[in-house]
Amino acid sequence: MSYSERKQNIFDYSDARAAEYERNYIVNGSAPTSDSGSYREDISVISRLVPEYIRGQHIDLACGTGFWLQFYEKNCQAITLIDQSERMLAECSQNIKKLGIEGKTQIICDDLFNYAFQQNKYDSALISFLVGLLDEPEERKLFNILRRIIKPGGTFVIIDSAWSNERAVSHRKSGIQKRAVSDGREYQIYKRYFENKDFDDMAEKYKINLSVIHEGREHIAVAGSFA
Repeated sequence: MSYSERKQNIFDYSDARAAEYERNYIVNGSAPTSDSGSYREDISVISRLVPEYIRGQHIDLACGTGFWLQFYEKNCQAITLIDQSERMLAECSQNIKKLGIEGKTQIICDDLFNYAFQQNKYDSALISFLVGLLDEPEERKLFNILRRIIKPGGTFVIIDSAWSNERAVSHRKSGIQKRAVSDGREYQIYKRYFENKDFDDMAEKYKINLSVIHEGREHIAVAGSFA
């Protein structure tokens, strides 16, 4: 599968899954091996940790439906949310209205890898379930973007899928896997899972500070900053 085909598949899958994303997210996750109890437990823990690292002028990269907004928005004066999926952003707009924070949020519909961000603008950033969809060149580009847009002393949080013995039964740690939405449509998605060591390797590779703040059966959360 070529780079352009892989990327288009991710974009199409995001659009197709937008309306059901949070239902799956809260109830039992999107991965076939997800256990609903551990999934909810991980979300509960991460939702309490995330606000410790988010403040001021904040950006949510590949924000999807803006699920995490409810946990951190009170820490922020202004929030930028960017995603390439119009349907995801439509769901995000509804979440913004429910929270009553239209006045301090800005939504951008664009591919974050092509967007012209302002340098040193943000105090913090959130990247949820994006890194696991990227190959190494895209991953490097993402960290270069973060380095440019986050102010000196700023922080970021990565939330992604954890590698576990349960997942190893039916999954490879990285590779193409089939994902289906409720109407039966199927998509071939590139996906990686992470353990603590992977972020140690990233920290060394990109010369950044990364610390795992939660490693559960389903999700892993990492706090980061630039030296």
